[in-house]
Amino acid sequence: MKKSIKVLGIVALTAIIGFSITGCETDGGSSGNFVAVTSITGVPATGTAGTPLTLTGTVVPSGATNKTIIWSVSDPGTTGATIAGSTLTTTAAGNVKVRATIISGAAIGTNYTQDFDITINPAAAGGFVAVISITGVPITGTVGALTLTGTVNPGNATNNTIVWSLVSAGTTGATLSGNTLTTTAAGTVRVGATIANGTAVGTPFTDEFDIVIGTGGDGFVPVSSITGVSTNAVVGLLTLNGIVSPDNATNKTITWSIASAGTTGASIAGNVLTTTAAGTARVRATITDGTAVGTDYTDDFDITISSSGNAFAVTFTGFHDEVIDFSLSTGNDLRAGDILRITVNGDFDSEYDYMWVNWEGYFWTVENYLDIYIEPWTHIGLYRISVIVYSGGVPYSKEVTFRVVR
Repeated sequence: MKKSIKVLGIVALTAIIGFSITGCETDGGSSGNFVAVTSITGVPATGTAGTPLTLTGTVVPSGATNKTIIWSVSDPGTTGATIAGSTLTTTAAGNVKVRATIISGAAIGTNYTQDFDITINPAAAGGFVAVISITGVPITGTVGALTLTGTVNPGNATNNTIVWSLVSAGTTGATLSGNTLTTTAAGTVRVGATIANGTAVGTPFTDEFDIVIGTGGDGFVPVSSITGVSTNAVVGLLTLNGIVSPDNATNKTITWSIASAGTTGASIAGNVLTTTAAGTARVRATITDGTAVGTDYTDDFDITISSSGNAFAVTFTGFHDEVIDFSLSTGNDLRAGDILRITVNGDFDSEYDYMWVNWEGYFWTVENYLDIYIEPWTHIGLYRISVIVYSGGVPYSKEVTFRVVR
């Protein structure tokens, strides 16, 4: 008799809360092959009183051993909610809490359950309003995660909850969880958008959309390195410059900041580093979206600031080739700690940067001057530095030689 009472109790409970079973999957295998459910996403969040709502959900991970969802009403609120299979029926507005159960979803013998709140709106005044279109769906994206969104038209459509599905992954390796599309390679992916009872009661509205997936934006070229940043300076002002590689990188604008001032009292305004004492300052170069769209490129550089040494200057002027022997013309040789600033003055073609050439190779800058710092380990001897400038498309060479002594 006691056993019969339990059975009758279950039957009664089914009638009251609309509990229904649509099936279940179990592999019947050992627990060593079992993949547990971690979440269920993509469950509709809204519905309309008097309009049946099809309950759907995406089981995560996609490789979970058991994935069949059993729907039930855990709290109907004021909605008069009942469930038959996966169809939620309500008679009034309010909030209903539904429960998704996956038999042996958490572990063999342990069900996975998750509750969802669904807001039931009043039936539209004047009757049912059908969905006409979905617009604003992304048409491009980059490899990785992309949130799918769309605008339901008209805005007063009776039902407007979009359930996304994957129609064709193409070459993208696409997977879909709720409204998050994840891709692993470039290509074109087709997604489907479904609104339950969107066209009419019992007839969903559906549409499909192609999304082109790129590797980092259309023609995006990432930054690989920044070179040519000064490694030494004397206390005072230093203009920071860097050469972005490759030259055809999509984004090349460097933003400078202080990573560590050390004992130098360093600060930065724009690309000008100001120091008040000797030591080592670490500066940071950041290129927004340099590595990929949404991912910045950053690199740090240590600059040794010295309080010793003398500052010298050489200035070129005029639209002609020039050669200046600094040591001969000024009677000054350079020693460790000294700085020689080479400046080019003139109304040269702005579409050309200044191409500086030294004993280590060549590099381009937008500045009309170059600071040469004599390192303590610089070999004694004669050195030559030149710069190529343009006027009227004609190149001119400006060259300076100087001698380093102990």
